Amino acid sequence: MPEKSGFFDDAPDDPREYPARDFAEYFGRIISNGVFNGGKYLNVSASGSDANVSLSTGAAWINGYAYSVYDTPLTLPIAPATTQDRIDRIVLRLDTSSQVRRIRATVIQGTPATNPSPPNLTRSGSVYDISLAQVRVAANTSIVKPGNIKDERLDQNVCGLVNSLVAVDTSEFQKKWDEFIKSVEDQGFATPSFVNQRVATGDFSVATNSGNAYSATFNPAPTALVAGRRFTILVNADSTGAPTFNPNNLGAKPVLKPNQNPGIFKKNGIYTLVYDGKGNFILQGEGGDIQVVKGTIGADLSGTIANLPFKPAMLLIQMNVYLNEMIGWEKNGDGIYARSDAYGHIFAFKASENDAVVSGSLINTIEKELRFRKEVSLKSVNFGVNFINYTFSDGIYGQHDYYVLGT
Repeated sequence: MPEKSGFFDDAPDDPREYPARDFAEYFGRIISNGVFNGGKYLNVSASGSDANVSLSTGAAWINGYAYSVYDTPLTLPIAPATTQDRIDRIVLRLDTSSQVRRIRATVIQGTPATNPSPPNLTRSGSVYDISLAQVRVAANTSIVKPGNIKDERLDQNVCGLVNSLVAVDTSEFQKKWDEFIKSVEDQGFATPSFVNQRVATGDFSVATNSGNAYSATFNPAPTALVAGRRFTILVNADSTGAPTFNPNNLGAKPVLKPNQNPGIFKKNGIYTLVYDGKGNFILQGEGGDIQVVKGTIGADLSGTIANLPFKPAMLLIQMNVYLNEMIGWEKNGDGIYARSDAYGHIFAFKASENDAVVSGSLINTIEKELRFRKEVSLKSVNFGVNFINYTFSDGIYGQHDYYVLGT
């Protein structure tokens, strides 16, 4: 029989029974598919601290069948990506098959790719999907970032808002909204999605290198280097000399520690660099690596320890030598020799930009027929950018070790 109608009361001799599909078909003709109200209802979000997304409370309608999340939000786990990004979809799936007969929130997993696309919706047979959101799942991470979620509730082609009697094409609303957001971005204003992404991840990228020249690509791309601009990178290889950094081909700049010494990169280290506006990137939280240079000084009253590869902060002079010194002549022309001892230490460190603290002294003794003892200290010491000037209070015998510490 090619026609039907309804719904009517029973009569004693004419019972009327109607299956659920007839009611769904009836309401499906006067209420369009989608979510009720939109806004905060059935909104997909992420905390940014785990691999889950949350579906807020709300209601939806699919082909005459009702769905709701009530009381508390629904948590949906997102499987981690492998070595490539992928795009998943959060959908409401109606399945009218006799084995299922329900609507459930479901994650449709996309295909990993260099430029991934969202998976297709199923709308055939007993299954009908509406999409609430897309989720970009980043490779090699178990965290879902809020900025990687794209709301699709207003897209009439995949979801839309529930409307009674008269169907409203919300895709036009979405188009106008997208045009407005783009105009805001073009004027240099930060949109909510941009702010969420920047707060969650900052300017982060994995660096590549050619020798000590490191580079990285950031999205959104910076258009210029300005003072205070911050970049965070995961370094792919150790540096073997003074490194440079070039973000988005804006120009390679030296990477320095806060003390202006060349920075040091270690493989798999995460480093934050801030452009100083003077042609350099400054490593944040760096500069405390202690370096040591060892050498010898002679018997000169004053001198300079020059060409240090760092800014000196401490000086230690260690003396402990034994020499045979000629202290006179015998009548027969032979020399008179005595043992000369030099021992002790002097320690100096930079207390402030113009001040140094000195402690300790060096002792010279000569023993034989003559008795001699001389105590020597540092009369002055000056810590420069890469040198130390010093002056002893008196001359000292022999060659002696020094150690310079700095960063």
